[in-house]
Amino acid sequence: MTNSVYLTLEDTAKFYQEELKKIYEFLAPLEGIWSTEVLNQFPDTLSAYSQDWLDAMDKLDFEKEWQIELGKIPKDLQSSQLIKLFDRLHILEDLPHWNFDPIPYQTTDYPSWALSYVSLKKQHEIMQLSSLLEQTLGDKESKNIVDIGGGKGHLGRILALYHGHQVTTLDTNLTLQKLGIERLKKYPYPEEAGELEFLNHTFGPQSPSPAIDEQLFKNSQVTLGLHTCGPLSLEHLNTYENHQSLYNFGCCYQKLDSDHEINLSQFSKKDAPLKIGKYALTLATRGHTKINQKDYQLKKRVKLYRAALHLWMKENTKENTFITVGSAKPRDYFGSFGQYAAAKLEKFNLYETREKLDQFYEQSDIQEKLKTIFHANLIRWRFGRIIEKYILMDRALWQVEQGNHAQLYQVFSSELSPRNTVLYIPQKK
Repeated sequence: MTNSVYLTLEDTAKFYQEELKKIYEFLAPLEGIWSTEVLNQFPDTLSAYSQDWLDAMDKLDFEKEWQIELGKIPKDLQSSQLIKLFDRLHILEDLPHWNFDPIPYQTTDYPSWALSYVSLKKQHEIMQLSSLLEQTLGDKESKNIVDIGGGKGHLGRILALYHGHQVTTLDTNLTLQKLGIERLKKYPYPEEAGELEFLNHTFGPQSPSPAIDEQLFKNSQVTLGLHTCGPLSLEHLNTYENHQSLYNFGCCYQKLDSDHEINLSQFSKKDAPLKIGKYALTLATRGHTKINQKDYQLKKRVKLYRAALHLWMKENTKENTFITVGSAKPRDYFGSFGQYAAAKLEKFNLYETREKLDQFYEQSDIQEKLKTIFHANLIRWRFGRIIEKYILMDRALWQVEQGNHAQLYQVFSSELSPRNTVLYIPQKK
């Protein structure tokens, strides 16, 4: 079941080092694209984008743009240099997939109520992870499991009630935990069910009770972090002990400290030292869920309106950098630009009539700039996955350098759960 690149600690270290070096050599010359937002210091940021790329994008219609958003490459790009960029990204961002054999659990393997009111995404993650645990742990015996950031306890409930494990679901959100406890009371325990405990507790450096931490992780045989947010992933990795198996899925990379929580491995610091700042971290965090045409249309309109507001402020104020103006309701983006922008400008004590704002938006030179900005963003967004891979591989190599056989596998379908990669460390023999 284990991929050949992970056969030994030495093989694993070599694989990560080679992959990180390739990513570094690819991304370093393109830093002007992924390290900053297109609107920051626009139009100077466009110097990082090949004119051939932008010309190729300019020829695409709405549906072809949507294909790029989905990670596909329209045939129209076959003769452009942009195809080489996308092909290289596709190759470099790939990671080994866990080969499920037999197939993962299905909803029909559980009582009808077990997964009710659980999103399709969460159902998929629970079933895939349940199967992964069964295959990697290698036996049917009950395990003491700590589920970090378990929220309402959906994962913990399935693992305890229907797989017989003894699960402690750990979270700091008492409201979510109370909802989970109420749900747990509604349905009967199957025969041979394990126990599920909700523990409201902060572990790690900010722990109010290190003694609880010590006891919790000393007794656990498995620790899970299904989408541990920002630095919580690192705190989870730091709990690993030789007697445990650890499964960690990172997310919310924008919450990381770019000076201290990136480039953790000695190799990346010395031989592949990418400077992953806040804009790159946000790019790695972007939701890469595949969206339908209607949602893409809304997304495009949101980006165009926000970019146009930035251009107006650049022409009418002293600001030359992107300003966060806050979110708006979807319906606000399907009114006129003037209606949207006037409401936003009021927050900065700036006032302009809707009519003049609409006139500004409809100017041919503004429309041309907006199209270029959006096309540059479509190219830039394709870099999110490779930056995430760099972050995860650096974390895994950091663990390997400490003698822990950390392995990376894609476990979930990227269609349902884009943050689909587990950092897995098996129990030491």
